[in-house]
Amino acid sequence: MMRDEEDGGAKGIELSRVTAQMDDDDESAGSAESGFSNDENMENPIQEIAEKGEITLQAIEMDAEYVMNLRKKKRRAIVSMILMIVVAMFVAVYWRGKNYQSNKVTPSSVGKNHQSSKNAPSSGESLAGNGSHKDDKEENEGRLIKFYVDNLDGVEGNAGEFVIMTRPSWAPIGVQRFEELTEKKFWNGCSAFRVLPHFVSQFGINGDPKTQSGWTDKALKDDPVAASNTRGTVSFATSGKDTRTTQVFINTASNKRLDKMGFSPIGEVVEGMEEVVDRFYSGYGEGPPDGNGPDQGRIQKKGDDYLKRKFPKLSYFTKAEFVD
Repeated sequence: MMRDEEDGGAKGIELSRVTAQMDDDDESAGSAESGFSNDENMENPIQEIAEKGEITLQAIEMDAEYVMNLRKKKRRAIVSMILMIVVAMFVAVYWRGKNYQSNKVTPSSVGKNHQSSKNAPSSGESLAGNGSHKDDKEENEGRLIKFYVDNLDGVEGNAGEFVIMTRPSWAPIGVQRFEELTEKKFWNGCSAFRVLPHFVSQFGINGDPKTQSGWTDKALKDDPVAASNTRGTVSFATSGKDTRTTQVFINTASNKRLDKMGFSPIGEVVEGMEEVVDRFYSGYGEGPPDGNGPDQGRIQKKGDDYLKRKFPKLSYFTKAEFVD
């Protein structure tokens, strides 16, 4: 019995040990399992935080790059705007200078860029070119001068005539010079070297340089503007105050704005405006520096030798004479 009890006790003790061992193993296992679970639970938040940190860093880098790109774009926009302003200022200055040059009162640029539409003359203005005059006194004053023209339309042999009536009451000083030039046959052989349709036809540089040079130092004082530069009126070209010499132009349109610039008409075309004056050859256009037409300086130095060789189609005067 004792042995059995001892054996049973031993077995019980052994069983208890086994049980305890099993419990310990279970606990260890549970503890191990629990430890695995805890490690896994601890690892996920760290990984999540790390991932979030990486995303945050990437976001910061992306934001920084975006800000830099934005600043670059702003800088480029500012630079572009500055360049546009500079270009606009340059263009404005250029055109202002261009207009200034265009508005300079010189024989070659008289009234340039001042072409205007035809306007009905107001009271007190000449009705030149349409067959009417202000009054009988003005109609009978002055002298009639007939110009004989060749090369109309640029064709040799196409000839015609037109008549100018001088108006001493408009510009006595200018009229005296115009009639003096006629008496001395200055107009004979002169070419209409600057013909701009619907604006002006300019002439008055003699084909003989020696003849022309004799008038260079004989400038006139200005006449007050007493009549308007309407179509058909004749005025002296100038290069400034008191510089009129021999060059004149016929207004082929109403150029009233020339009045304020000091161009005083000295007479008007009373015959042959449409039939002859409007047919002066205009194919060569404006002269230098704005065009390729006749150069006034070269005309004065070389005369007809230059014109006939370079611009053979120009209309010219074979003769001009008083007809009264």
